[in-house]
Amino acid sequence: MKLIASSSYLPNKIVMNKELSEKLGVTEEFIEKRTGIKQRYFTENETIEEMAIKATEKLIEKTKISIETIDLIIVATTSTNKIMPGISNYVQKELKIPKCICLDILAGCAGYINAVDIAQLYMKAGKVKRAIIIGADILSESFMFGVYVEISTLFGINPSKLSLYNKSKFSVSLVAFSTAICLATSVLFTIVFSE
Repeated sequence: MKLIASSSYLPNKIVMNKELSEKLGVTEEFIEKRTGIKQRYFTENETIEEMAIKATEKLIEKTKISIETIDLIIVATTSTNKIMPGISNYVQKELKIPKCICLDILAGCAGYINAVDIAQLYMKAGKVKRAIIIGADILSESFMFGVYVEISTLFGINPSKLSLYNKSKFSVSLVAFSTAICLATSVLFTIVFSE
C-alpha cells in the first residue's frame, strides 16, 4: 500500500484562545498550556459533507487522478449529520465517481487508523486498487462542546484527510498522526492511497 498524496481544507472562521477562554471561563494560558493550541477553525455555514467534498476536490486537482480509478471511499468521523446516506456517498455523488465502495466508520480518535486498516485489507484481498480516506469532524457542534471545559479546549473541527495507497510497504506512524488529528480543531484533510 502506497501513500500517493494528501490535501486539506480549513473553514474560514478562526477562533483564538481569547474568544474561547471568555466562553468557557478559563484563561488563554490555561488553554495553550494544556493543549498547545493557539487557534482553531470553526464552520459557520458549511456541512461536514461540503467540507469533505472540498478537501477531496483539492486532492483530485492536485494529483490529477482520474475519478474512474477510485475504488473505495472511507470516511472516518464522529460527527455525521445523518445515519444514511453516509458522507462517503455524498462525496461519490458530488464528484461523479462512477463505481466505488462507500463506507463511513464511527470510531473516535482511532477512526483514521481503522480506515487505513480497512483500505489495506480491501487491497490485500484484491477488491480495490485505489482508496480515498477522509477524516472529518465538526466537534465544535458536539453535545460536549461548551459543557466540559477540558474537552472544549481541544475540539473544534477535526481534520479530514484523503489518501491513495499502493501495495508497497507502508510505514508511517499512524498512531501519532491519528492522535494529532483527534486534538486538532477545524481542519479538513484528505489522502489518496493506491495499490
